[in-house]
Amino acid sequence: MHIFKLVSKVLKARYFPSCYVLDASLGANPSYTWRNIHALMDFLKNGVRCRVGMGSSITILDDPWLPCVANPRITTVVVGLRNQHVQSLMRNETRAWDVVLIANLFSDRDRDLILYIPLSNSNVEDSWQWIMDRRDMYYVKSTSLMLDNFDEAQSNNSGF
Repeated sequence: MHIFKLVSKVLKARYFPSCYVLDASLGANPSYTWRNIHALMDFLKNGVRCRVGMGSSITILDDPWLPCVANPRITTVVVGLRNQHVQSLMRNETRAWDVVLIANLFSDRDRDLILYIPLSNSNVEDSWQWIMDRRDMYYVKSTSLMLDNFDEAQSNNSGF
């Protein structure tokens, strides 16, 4: 198991030292391993979600944090929220959503999805989860199953 930690640290140091892996570019002269991981990046982005803890590392408009399989991102266009974090939608003294603020800023769809997310009373860090597995953990097998389902859906829609 330690070899996987070593590989992940090497990849992070080389290809995404100052950003999330999902935001990393292919870079110059990529390794075979990184080239293959990067080829699946758009696919992987569709399977991850942010789990809201304190909300300090999740950007409101850019990260997939809403509990919606079809579209986990905010759909309301609010220019003033660019680069703002989910934490700014909370009432920190009570660890609750600022319902009035959310109702004034977002569409009904976004408002309802945000308010559906439970907040912890303790200082839990934000985290990433893989939605294709009940344990929220990424496994190659879950990617294979997801790709198989995608291929099947594509062939059913081809009209042949």
